[in-house]
Amino acid sequence: MPPFPFLSIFKGKGETMKTYFTINNRRYEAKEFDFNLICDLQEMGVNILDMSSIRKNPIPVIRTYVSLCMDADKDVAGEEIQAHIINGGGFEEVLGVITDMMEKSDFFQALNKTTETDTPVEDKKAKKEK
Repeated sequence: MPPFPFLSIFKGKGETMKTYFTINNRRYEAKEFDFNLICDLQEMGVNILDMSSIRKNPIPVIRTYVSLCMDADKDVAGEEIQAHIINGGGFEEVLGVITDMMEKSDFFQALNKTTETDTPVEDKKAKKEK
């Protein structure tokens, strides 16, 4: 199962995995979701493992991921994305690439499983007290 099933709506059935996206007629290579990328996302304010906040507002994830792929700061990425949208572009391609890269990442999949199976310390204490 994809780590973020809600993002799969942006991928067409039978589409092959893309490792790039295009914004304003410029092609950017997608970054792999490895340990360093996840740390970079965290340092830039995006917790990629917090599914509820991503579902509520995927826009910061898009801007931050695009900025890392562009090797630019978030403001530059935001300006490029804004121009892309104004000129008739959309988020679908980059969201599809993000989903593909998450699904492809062995590290991200292993980290996601670990996060799902870990029980917070508070929950362990509460269970013990019962």
